[in-house]
Amino acid sequence: MREDDEKVAALFSWIRANIPEPFKEEGREQMLVRLLAEKKSAEPGVLRVSTEKNLYQCLNLQIKSDLFVSTTEGVTLFEAKAGGSKAEDLYQLRMYHDGCVADDMEVREAVLIAQRHPDTVRALLAELNRQKDKKGRLYHFALTTWDEEGIALPPDAA
Repeated sequence: MREDDEKVAALFSWIRANIPEPFKEEGREQMLVRLLAEKKSAEPGVLRVSTEKNLYQCLNLQIKSDLFVSTTEGVTLFEAKAGGSKAEDLYQLRMYHDGCVADDMEVREAVLIAQRHPDTVRALLAELNRQKDKKGRLYHFALTTWDEEGIALPPDAA
């Protein structure tokens, strides 16, 4: 087979035109976020629920939060982990928060949701909540679990 062979080129053309794209199965984390989005959509005062919401639009960075919930009281951001959380996950959540502030959105709360949170994450959360964002407001980070949100983990997520 040669790249410049007309028969090979015709075969690849036929494959591109007639063979469907492989189906990308929804991962555990995406499924949990979808279930949380459905639950949040039904809550009173909710104006908008988005998964994979682009943040830092002012810089065109294409950073996407796992879940963005806008209510009459402000924005709540979620970083989701199917298993246990890590300190790095809080910094990712902080990036989401800072992106909203840069885009001139009011963040009410930023939530890290996971199956479990180690003590190191709890300690870092307390430290971050003593700090202020670019607009001089204290961060308001929170931890929750899938159980606390009433969302059952699939058997292989444990």
